Formats: sequence, structure tokens, C-alpha cells
Amino acid sequence: MSVIGEQHEAPVAEPPPRRGLSPSLRDGLALVLSNGLTSAVGLAYWVLAARLFPAAQLGVNSVAISTMMLLGGVAQLNMTYALLRFVPVAARVARRLVVAGYLVGGAAALAGAVFALGADLWAEELVDAAGHLPLLVFFVVATPPWSIFVIQNFVLTGMRRAALVPVENLVFSVLKIALLLLAAAVAVPGGIALSWVLSVALIVVGVNGWLLARGLPRFGAAAADRALPISHDGRSDGFAVLDVMTFLLTSEAVARRTELGPSCSTGSPTTTTPTRT
Repeated sequence: MSVIGEQHEAPVAEPPPRRGLSPSLRDGLALVLSNGLTSAVGLAYWVLAARLFPAAQLGVNSVAISTMMLLGGVAQLNMTYALLRFVPVAARVARRLVVAGYLVGGAAALAGAVFALGADLWAEELVDAAGHLPLLVFFVVATPPWSIFVIQNFVLTGMRRAALVPVENLVFSVLKIALLLLAAAVAVPGGIALSWVLSVALIVVGVNGWLLARGLPRFGAAAADRALPISHDGRSDGFAVLDVMTFLLTSEAVARRTELGPSCSTGSPTTTTPTRT
């Protein structure tokens, strides 16, 4: 029995269930797909290289590429995760933040030069096979693009554009195989390393041409409502210091593991997520 004057609350309509994958899950699946594709095509690349080049050239080029990847990863001081943390909230200053990260990665040229100049002490066989000047040119020229190459995928992920990562890495892998076949056809002794470096350079120029000219400005304008100030405060500085220290400790552990020899290493080039093979 109803009471006169009694007020009844109108039922609250429940929001319709969201369809499709959440952005985080979608980005995660894109990165998993990227790793799977590049691993499969990367395996084909090294099998093909073993068929097309003598074992001695294969070994020297593989060592040079692995060393270049290690130096490029260490030199960028884990800017990958710093940019992954701050790009989503940087809004209109995201482009400046990314350029600053690339400048840090560009310091990999110094790391490459130090390694090449001291190679007589820790890579004597590599010097005997390649020579001092070619070794110096290779590491100074090749290491910075690789460092930026690693960073840019984390920038894409921070922009919620991780779906582009498998496309980018697949193009890199296919381009690498095409240049490898060309190098084998013209009998270039350093063709394996050259195919790798040229592929990295082309992808870096193409992706960052779009990122800096259109991608990041558009992202900054769209993300202006969720922007947070990025300044030298306790939280941001603490995050950066802890991130760099963790990475340096991890890199030292990897270097010590590498010194133990082939029994503790797969012998194939690897890098941090997103992976490229």
C-alpha cells in the first residue's frame, strides 16, 4: 500500500557494457604479436645469413651486431621506461620530452667510440678481423640509431599506438632480409652488419619523421585534458634516479653473464622489450 506524498527514486540506468579490448590489453597483445613476428622472421634472417656468408664472416658480424645492441641499450640509460611513464601525461610538451630522450640515446656514439678505441684490450679478435678504423666507424655510426630505435617503440606505446609496433618491426625484419640478399649478391664482406644498420637507419628516419612532425603534436593536443606538470620535484627525480640505477645494475649483470662464455648465452642478438631479432 503506497503512502501519499512518498517519493520514489528513479532507477539509475547502468552504463552499457564496453565492447572490445581495453587499451592496455590491446597494447599488450600488440607487443606480444610484435615479439612473435620479429622472432620468427629474425630466425629466418640468421639462417639465411648462415647460408649466404662464410662462417668466419657470420661470426664477426654477429659479434659486432650484438655488441652494438648492448652498447646502444646501456647508453640510453633506460630512457625507454622514463618516456613510457611521462609521455602519456606530458601532453603538449611530449615532443620536447621525446627529443630530450633521443639526445640521451645519441650519446651512444660516445659509448661506441670508447669500445672501439679500447677494442685491443677486450676484443682483439674483432680488431684482427675488421681493423681499427672500420670498427670505430661502425660503432660510432651504428650505435646511436639503434639506441633511438629501441626508444621509439616505447614512445609509441606511451602514445597508445602500440598497434604500430608489430607493423614497424615486421617492416624492419623484411627490409633487413632484402638488404642481406643484396649484400650477398654484390659480395660485401660486412654485408650482415650493413644490412642491419641500414634497416635501422631507414626505420628510425621514417618513424620519427612521422612522430615529430605529426604524431606527437596531435597526441599532445588530444591529451591536453590529462596533462600533468613534469618538473624537477621529488617524485619525478626519484623515479628517474631509481630507473637509471636499476638499469645500470641489470646491465652489469648481463655483462658479467656474457663474460662467462657461450654456455651462458644464446649467441644471438637480443634487446629489451619490445624485442627485435
